[in-house]
Amino acid sequence: MPIPRAFGGQPAPDTWPRTRALARPEHLDRSVETLPGVGPVVSKRLAKLGLRTVRDLLEHRPHRYEAAAEEVRIADLLAGDEEVAIAGEVVTTAVRRPSRRLAIVRAQIADDSGRITAVWFNQVWLADRLKPGTRVRLRGQLRRNEFNVRSYDLDGAQATADFAPVYPASEDVSVKKLRELVGAALPHVRDFPDDLPAWVALEASLPIRADALHALHRPRDADEGERGRRRLAFDELLALQVGLARRRRGREDEQAPVLGEPGDLVARYRDLLPFALTEHQERAIGEIDADLAQAKPMERLLQGEVGSGKTVVAVYALLRAVEAGKRGALMAPTETLAEQHF
Repeated sequence: MPIPRAFGGQPAPDTWPRTRALARPEHLDRSVETLPGVGPVVSKRLAKLGLRTVRDLLEHRPHRYEAAAEEVRIADLLAGDEEVAIAGEVVTTAVRRPSRRLAIVRAQIADDSGRITAVWFNQVWLADRLKPGTRVRLRGQLRRNEFNVRSYDLDGAQATADFAPVYPASEDVSVKKLRELVGAALPHVRDFPDDLPAWVALEASLPIRADALHALHRPRDADEGERGRRRLAFDELLALQVGLARRRRGREDEQAPVLGEPGDLVARYRDLLPFALTEHQERAIGEIDADLAQAKPMERLLQGEVGSGKTVVAVYALLRAVEAGKRGALMAPTETLAEQHF
């Protein structure tokens, strides 16, 4: 098949083939079952956590990180509860299946001080990656003269043994399993489109979205994880602000009745209050009066500490509508609060 060319006098093709580096968002919508180690049973368990696609996994954010573990030589390993890290080279690898539901991967790891057998449970696919000569860094505990691995780095590609993410998990899906699955999905971070203009990211000192996701799941330190979180939080807040701006623009042509000046009803209400309104309450009421004097719907958020008098101001706004011959409603989020208001 001839290669399409657009130089040297050749006509350009109707469409150019996609480059390998181009983001492929459709890959993010693939089922989690396309990842190694995920079958129908694991898929159902992940679905209970709301994780059904590759995108869901990559957007499942850790809520904290485990601190780095002390690195020791293999000869200095001691049995105990404390986790440590070891570094070395794979010598041999073997897989054993004691039962239908259990598979054990064992690898001989050597450093300049000695050797140890590292053990993984139900991660058969790792055997293909633990080839002799592969450099590894493992985090775990020494038990019965074997090193039980909790997290690992292969050929220095990641840093889970140093700064492991802790994900929201369940009884059926452990944090360890989520780390493995997110690691398998991590190459797809490049498939996330990045709609943030480069100049905005530069001005706000934010990484690109793919780098932010990678840093969130595999940070080298706390600062790197925080930079990734800030970028993703920025995206969420920007989407919210853009949505609100579009909503406001869409309502610019909407009309609302002008309620005019405050009348006798609210004056009597204020006289009946057994206390004087604070400076901030008066300012909020003034802003509400200004809004109600305009021929467009009011959108206002009244914010304050518990006991600061928000309800007094809300009832004022309600009575402004009632005295103008309109209907009003005071809504409460709980039955108890509604009864208190009543």
